[in-house]
Amino acid sequence: MRRRRINERSADRTRQRQPLLPLLVNHVETRYDRARLLLEQADKTAEGEVFAHEGTEYRRVRTEADRKLLRHGDAVPTRVQEVDSGRIVHIGTEEEGAFWEWAAVETLRHSGVRIEELCELTHLSIRQYQRANGEVIALLVIAPSKTDRERVIPMSAELFHVIASIVRRHTRTGRPIPLVSRFDYHDKVWSPPMPFLFQRQNGTTPMVFSTATIQVMLGPGSASNWPRTTGSSAG
Repeated sequence: MRRRRINERSADRTRQRQPLLPLLVNHVETRYDRARLLLEQADKTAEGEVFAHEGTEYRRVRTEADRKLLRHGDAVPTRVQEVDSGRIVHIGTEEEGAFWEWAAVETLRHSGVRIEELCELTHLSIRQYQRANGEVIALLVIAPSKTDRERVIPMSAELFHVIASIVRRHTRTGRPIPLVSRFDYHDKVWSPPMPFLFQRQNGTTPMVFSTATIQVMLGPGSASNWPRTTGSSAG
């Protein structure tokens, strides 16, 4: 009886929120596209120059700290200033946040996995199967979690696109996906170092997204809220 009531409440929440899904998808897609295009345009602009993006004028700026990084040959964050308001925008950080919001929403909706399973995905979760006719099917392997049984999900073109985008993001410098340990709050244990897909840099240290981070990212007003991640670099 208790299990049935839990299932009924879960199904009721799904029915209530289902109509809102297109709005969420449109929001994260639009935000990511805008941030990505603004970053691309800013990266092509010299310091001090003004450019327009979606009706707003921006000036490419660098701080004194940025110039020190440049002198040492280090990577410099991309910053722009809104000409009218004077507001400084760290567009690299905004694009990073927008990308992971988009990646989380798209992976969840196209795979049907739970948030905990999302955070446990690694590069090793990506497999392929070749049919007798030579057709290759991309697969996403979900590690045993709630049901203690491994699941294999054939990837649609949409799911493959987002997973491939995540891999490309991690490997764009020519290096493999960092090996990171993830802390499991349920079992209170650290995982062995693995190439988790949902990880990002926290300063110079790669860290795995926690389930709480994903939940806050997808919550109301989350566009600029980036709570802490969990995990530590292991390689």
